[in-house]
Amino acid sequence: MRQCARSKVDAKPEGLSPTARWHYRTRKGVGLACADYGGAGPAVILLHGLCGHAGEWAETASWLSKACRVVVPEQRGHGRSDHEIACRSYWDEWARIRCPVLVVRARGAVPTGNTQRMVELVPHARLVEIEKSGHDIHLDQPLRWRETLEAFLSALDQRANKRVESV
Repeated sequence: MRQCARSKVDAKPEGLSPTARWHYRTRKGVGLACADYGGAGPAVILLHGLCGHAGEWAETASWLSKACRVVVPEQRGHGRSDHEIACRSYWDEWARIRCPVLVVRARGAVPTGNTQRMVELVPHARLVEIEKSGHDIHLDQPLRWRETLEAFLSALDQRANKRVESV
């Protein structure tokens, strides 16, 4: 199994915007860290991949926080969050998500099994594949990444407006 290098709790992950406010919570005995980039509007949660950290999303947060509140949790065992010793089911927690989810993967660069399962488990999930990109789509194809995310958020706005109009 691949091991991730962990940063120290007092270390600042590379690329992290100085405007991020950090929140720390303990859940089931595990300390979890979350970067809050602020912003007005609906909350958008950005999740990093295996061996990642919140700082990877600093560039996206810089433009996205102009229209949305941007929250970036560091998953268990990554960045400033604690490593959880006990085995637990990631998929059970993923299946509890009830808000709209955008899953973006690089076509051909990432195995399809996990991302496909994410979409199957979450009722309002949408999968988008981006061509000619490596694992870090937001770095390899930043314009395509931004277009994809903005289109997803725009569709959510249109759905919300339709609900308001029909009341």
